[in-house]
Amino acid sequence: RKDSATDTTTVASTSKLAARTELTERAADSLQVAGVPSAVADVGTHGEDLYDVAKASSWTKASAIMDSLDTSAAALTTGERTQLTSVLGPLRQAAASHDRQGAIDAANQVAFIAANLTEAYHPKMPADIVRLDYYGRELEIWAARKDMIRLSSTAADLRRTWERVRPSVLAHGGRAAAAKTDALVAQLAAAKTPADYARVSPPFLDVVDELEQPFEK
Repeated sequence: RKDSATDTTTVASTSKLAARTELTERAADSLQVAGVPSAVADVGTHGEDLYDVAKASSWTKASAIMDSLDTSAAALTTGERTQLTSVLGPLRQAAASHDRQGAIDAANQVAFIAANLTEAYHPKMPADIVRLDYYGRELEIWAARKDMIRLSSTAADLRRTWERVRPSVLAHGGRAAAAKTDALVAQLAAAKTPADYARVSPPFLDVVDELEQPFEK
């Protein structure tokens, strides 16, 4: 029995180490390449990663990402850390208790706060494009919960954010991606049901990746 428990612990530790290694590699490709401090960029990366693994209920990976997020948050300035204070505790608790809904909510908020933090460093990648990713995930969250009030509010915020950043996308040669985004934003404006919003979320998250590309050259 003791050997079995030891084996289980070893497997969990190995899985967590593998997850942590994957995170380190992902963080190296984050927004820090565009002039944002690594701690700020990594907080955003870990927030997005936590959203993905919590959505998939991959709690061993979530634990590893939470550890990395705590490390990155500790390296922020005092003012930056303060902006995360109210969300890190609930996120840690949700991940530890395998609360999928609470974890994806809090993880997406971490990603949004990180996007806001990048602006002080004037990154090549506009913070508004990172915010569009956040709003795409919010559409996914609220469509699943059939919350039309939150869906309508999110769609309005998304539209305003897109209108703000659209000229920059066009100026950087992202005309094709901008046209796709225009069409999806128009679909959101016509959405009447949670199912309508749910249909837009996946292609919208895909097109955000295309919007990023002109700024990564």
